[in-house]
Amino acid sequence: MTTNMSEVFNSVLKGARSLPITALVQLTFFQLNSYFVVRKEQCANRLASNEEYTSYVDAKIKENVVKAGSHEIVLYDHIRGQFHVKTNKGTKSNSTRGRTYRINLQEYACTCGKTLIYGFPCSHILATCHFRSVDFRPLVQHYYSTQSYYNSWVPLFHPIFNVYEWSPYDGPIIMPSKSMKRASSGRPKSSRFHNEMDVKEGKTSITCGLCKQSGDNRCSCQNNNRID
Repeated sequence: MTTNMSEVFNSVLKGARSLPITALVQLTFFQLNSYFVVRKEQCANRLASNEEYTSYVDAKIKENVVKAGSHEIVLYDHIRGQFHVKTNKGTKSNSTRGRTYRINLQEYACTCGKTLIYGFPCSHILATCHFRSVDFRPLVQHYYSTQSYYNSWVPLFHPIFNVYEWSPYDGPIIMPSKSMKRASSGRPKSSRFHNEMDVKEGKTSITCGLCKQSGDNRCSCQNNNRID
């Protein structure tokens, strides 16, 4: 979820990353205002047309209704609403035959799990609802309704006053910290947290091959002169 929300914010503010802070705030404000205006108008048009659900869910339900027309239904208990639904051959290339799902229409449950995950009926439950003449609309979650969608976009953004109409500011004055100011020249100071991989190993001392003493070598070794 966090990743999805981050991607949404990035797509909305993609053109504002390199702007100054004042321009960034203005762009964010006007961009959000345009989102609310457009979507509220779309929802108002759907309400005027007596559309019960959003366009996304409406299209998904119609797609599942088409799929439900090709399912095979077997009734096991008409009181408890026990069914099993067999689908035809799948659309994937590696699919060889259809699958069978168990339906409990009394609890609106299907073993595919899609109804519980997505909040609107799968094609298997739609097939059994049509078989038993049961209304499927209680299975659609309330947040998919056009009215709920309209309520999400109904708040208004008010126009910004001209800068000359602003009231005088008498709050605290915030000054930038000089220690956090980026240097205008030279290599910027790294703010990364260091770990054991960043620690440089100390230089190993040189050991003479003749006397085996550190800090000496064959050329300056006194034992070398004695051998000569």
